[in-house]
Amino acid sequence: MKILSNTLKPVVERWTDPGGNQYNGAGAPVPSYNYMESIDGQIVLEFGASDLQDFEGYSQYLSSALVKDWLSDNAGEIDPDVPGLTVKKWSVDKLEGNRATLSVEEFECDLPDPPEREYDYDDVQWRRERREARDIEEMRAGD
Repeated sequence: MKILSNTLKPVVERWTDPGGNQYNGAGAPVPSYNYMESIDGQIVLEFGASDLQDFEGYSQYLSSALVKDWLSDNAGEIDPDVPGLTVKKWSVDKLEGNRATLSVEEFECDLPDPPEREYDYDDVQWRRERREARDIEEMRAGD
C-alpha cells in the first residue's frame, strides 16, 4: 500500500468558558483549551499486488464493500501524518482500479502541548527594577 497524496489537515477550535458556572466554587472561569474539531481533506491510497491478496473475494477490481471491510480491521495501518491523530474509522469516498480515496470519519486526538514561553531573567529583572523605581517616585510625590 502506498500513499499517493495526503491533504489531511486538522481543524483546531478553542473552547472558552462562557461563565456563570454555578458549580465552580471559586467563581473564576474554567481555563480555555484547544481541541480538534474535525479533520479536513483526503488521503489517496494505491494498493499493490500483495495488498490485494489481503482482500477476501477480490476478483479484478476493488469494491467499496471490500475496502470498507478491510479498513474496519486495519484502520491503524494507514498513517495520517498528523501529530497526535489516531483514526478509528475511514470513509471510502472514491474507488478507481486499485486506488482508494479516503476521508476521516471517526478519530481520537491528543493535541500537542503548546511550546512553553521562554523565561528571560534579564527582562523580568528590568521590569522589577522599573516597577520599584516607579513606586519610589510615587511615594516621594505623595510626601
